[in-house]
Amino acid sequence: MRIALIFLAVYVALKSGQFAFLGQASGYRDEPVSVRRRLQTGEPALLMIAALITVPPMLAGTWYHRHKFEEVLHNSVECYGLVQAYKDATAIKRSNGEHSVYESVYRYRSTALDASWQLGTEAKAVQRRLDEAALAMAAESRRGHEDIRQQRLSMTQSCLHPPKEGPNA
Repeated sequence: MRIALIFLAVYVALKSGQFAFLGQASGYRDEPVSVRRRLQTGEPALLMIAALITVPPMLAGTWYHRHKFEEVLHNSVECYGLVQAYKDATAIKRSNGEHSVYESVYRYRSTALDASWQLGTEAKAVQRRLDEAALAMAAESRRGHEDIRQQRLSMTQSCLHPPKEGPNA
């Protein structure tokens, strides 16, 4: 729908320019214009130019935003699982405080649900993914070796303290 509205706006702008600058030369001012006359004066070309100006950038922008929301959802689910699984670890509590840990859990859940809403995914499916990620990380932490556990604790710390610069910095 948005593409159609922008296409219409571009077409009207091009058509206004055609009337303003080429109106006298094309005979549009004094007489009714037939379809045959419009075809002869370039109406299909005007439509194609409007489509070329509108459609490719809109489709590229739509793909880009969808890709970014999928990336945000994936990152939120991964960090939610890590923080949920390791929130009771002594090293995490000591360096961050319980409030910061629970705030991060809430923030990642909220971010995942917002991204899923933008993608058109059901909230129940995303909540299921969040719960599965937390259970998988908890199971891994119980049966994992100490080096894997230390690696996951380090990843959890990075989830609790994201970099200050944005993704495009």
